[in-house]
Amino acid sequence: MDFPLLHQLIDHEGDTLMQIENRWRPRNLLMSAQVRVLIHDIERRYERLSEAEDELDKLDRRDVYIKYLRRMRLDMRASTFSWKADQLRFIQAISQFYSDYGAILRLLKFDLLRGQLGPTT
Repeated sequence: MDFPLLHQLIDHEGDTLMQIENRWRPRNLLMSAQVRVLIHDIERRYERLSEAEDELDKLDRRDVYIKYLRRMRLDMRASTFSWKADQLRFIQAISQFYSDYGAILRLLKFDLLRGQLGPTT
């Protein structure tokens, strides 16, 4: 069987298909002190939130909370491992972590207003 269109597509792209890992990975966007502060901050926030996982599991939106919490753990790990080799990936992971953290806080505020969290102590 002949595949002329696929061959043309491959010929048109040239060698770029073989350069999968050839991407820009800047290393000097952030100073190491900034990186340490950010990593320490997300670890602290994640630890406090994960301590409340049993409480989150009792709420109506438990599936959403747990999904965010798991994704935050992955982003925290990705940021820890990527900051030296690929600071763009580090920034993306940190941004996603804070975005999810903010989403959880917003949902908790809604649940508080709905009376689902009960009285504060």
